[in-house]
This record gives sequence, C-alpha cells and structure tokens, in this order.
Amino acid sequence: MFGKEKPGRVCCLGRVGTPTLLKRNKEILEIEKRHADEVKKLNDRIQEIEEKCSRKMVVVEEKHCQEMAAMDQKFQLLLKVVLHQKTLNLMWQLWQLCYQLQLMLIVICVLLHQPMLQIMMK
Repeated sequence: MFGKEKPGRVCCLGRVGTPTLLKRNKEILEIEKRHADEVKKLNDRIQEIEEKCSRKMVVVEEKHCQEMAAMDQKFQLLLKVVLHQKTLNLMWQLWQLCYQLQLMLIVICVLLHQPMLQIMMK
C-alpha cells in the first residue's frame, strides 16, 4: 500500500483508487455543480416570469374593469335614449290622434253647420 507508486494506482488509496476514477469523480462534481447553478438560474427566471405575468394580469384586470364600467355607462345612456325616443314616439302618436280628432270635430261642425265652440261647450 505504501511505497512506490505503481502505474494505474494512487498512493494511499489502496487497490480502488485510480487516477481515472478520481478524475471522473471530479468531473461528476463539476457537472453536478453546473447543473445546480443552471437549475437555480432557471428557477430564478421562472420566478421573474411569474411575477411579470401577475403584474400584467393585474393591469389587464384593471383595464377590463374600466372597459366594463365604460360599456355599462354607454348602455345606460343608450337605454335612456331608447326610452326617450319611445316617449317621444308615443307623444307624437298622441299628437296625431289629437290632430285627427280636431279634424273630425271640424268636419262634424261643418256638417252640422254649427260653430265649433258651441259643440265643444256641450
């Protein structure tokens, strides 16, 4: 075990320790270290992306809420306009009916040869 170094063996490691085995173990440790660093970088990157996405989601949700509020206001305005238009339409129809009644009253007065005021007073 102790003594002169023999080819293929490392002194003080017995029959198991070979230079190739030691080099391989060293390479494995380096690869594991690089792998751990790479995994850490990727996890950090994932964390950054998740934070960025959550910030964007907040902005998108706020924008969506604002758009919904604006659409609701527009809908309320449209509803008021439609109701107002229906009211105006009903008022127009009522006016037309009144006008037609006046015309009919005039025709009746003419047919009866009486002044219109006398018929209205009755």
